[in-house]
Amino acid sequence: MDRWDEPKNPAEAKIRKIGGALESDYRQFCELTETINREYFLLFDLMGFNSPEDTDIVIDILLKDNVIYEAKELYIERETERIRDGRLKLDNVLSKQTLNRAYKTTEEKESVFKREIHRALALRYQKIRTASIEERGLCFASINKSHLKICGKALSLTSGGFVIDGEKFIEIYGDYLEANDSQTGSQHQEAADAINRFFGGQVEITEKELRRYFVIEHGIVKPNPQSINREGYMRLGYRGKTIETKV
Repeated sequence: MDRWDEPKNPAEAKIRKIGGALESDYRQFCELTETINREYFLLFDLMGFNSPEDTDIVIDILLKDNVIYEAKELYIERETERIRDGRLKLDNVLSKQTLNRAYKTTEEKESVFKREIHRALALRYQKIRTASIEERGLCFASINKSHLKICGKALSLTSGGFVIDGEKFIEIYGDYLEANDSQTGSQHQEAADAINRFFGGQVEITEKELRRYFVIEHGIVKPNPQSINREGYMRLGYRGKTIETKV
């Protein structure tokens, strides 16, 4: 059975009921989320980013041009902060030899420790990245960043990966459309005006008349070929400019 044959929750049922672009974009967003979980989650999980409070910062990284590099910088920044806060002991990051060398150096000690910590954490990140590739065979596939940027707030990071809040997706999707409703409304009115101009006020527009002149093929509105003739156009009347005769 197709995953979409049976909605998982009330939100998905609502999305199915509304259908159209909402359902199509939701399906694409689900596929995007599955790609992120398959290709990137293990890397962030091994880095220690796997809880709801990490959601926004991980999404911000996924929106960057170079995700792998930005993930490295994020990892080094957080681990360095943990060292400063005392949550991560320095001797768990630097070897005894490195610590002894740093304490005995004639250089400015703060700069030396900073350099050695950065180097050690960069090596740790490289091992994490290698481990994630070897375990899953990850290739870090490209993702649709525009969808993630718009609907990322509907995601929540968990210990098992990103999950979608369907109700939040509907809310975000609706808000996004409202922000652009002036353009949609304008196009809607333009379409109505075009239909009115086509019938020219000579024929009452009914469902029957619409079917007479237009057909829908593969989701596209097209002229009804049976109406493209002398008789069909005679029903609509003369469309040229009226020539006024002076008396």
